[in-house]
Amino acid sequence: GAGCTFCAELMSQNLANGPLQVAACRALSGLLPLLPFDAPEGRMCVEMLAAAMRRHASSSDVLEAACSTLGGCMAGRADLQAVASTNGAAEEVVGAMRRFQGTAELQTWACGAVAGLAANHPSNQASIAACRGIDAVLTAMKRHPDSTMLQMMACGALGNLSANNLNNQTAIAAGGGVDIVLAAMQRHEDASEVQQSAIGALWCLVKRSPENQQLVSRSGGTE
Repeated sequence: GAGCTFCAELMSQNLANGPLQVAACRALSGLLPLLPFDAPEGRMCVEMLAAAMRRHASSSDVLEAACSTLGGCMAGRADLQAVASTNGAAEEVVGAMRRFQGTAELQTWACGAVAGLAANHPSNQASIAACRGIDAVLTAMKRHPDSTMLQMMACGALGNLSANNLNNQTAIAAGGGVDIVLAAMQRHEDASEVQQSAIGALWCLVKRSPENQQLVSRSGGTE
């Protein structure tokens, strides 16, 4: 926990220093997952990640580093997800995706952050949808169809957003998500990581949704 505290305090004391924020975010990517559940240092660090994104909203380097760290520490950590659900982290991630649509690397890690924030967390699923995060993920997939890692991360985000969430299942389907996921599978047919992530997304989209089941069938997703 001492390393996390040191990084969070350093970020707070040097909030205007972009390169330092990047370095601290990268350090936290290895430290945060090691924290015990509900450790107070976790709250400090997630707060500082969101603060760094707000302060450096025009820096793709800071945003990318923060998104990468958020994506790597959130899944399976309801304590950290709860902090993010109240400090605007989801909104910062989606805002970064809107501002840097042409930057594939940032989009990739932002999709990973969306996936981590949304995993088994209804409040974050709803807040991401409310700030048009679903549209941001689908736009990233359409904008960067050849990026294997982005397609994998984005499919993971769509799966976690739609899992046991009828509203998001409907919104993703309405945005053309089924066809976009199937297109990723076709384009990256030799990439097992994309195939697995896409199958997971389709499963979450069709579960308890007869409408989406029919949509996938009509689009050739059952072949």
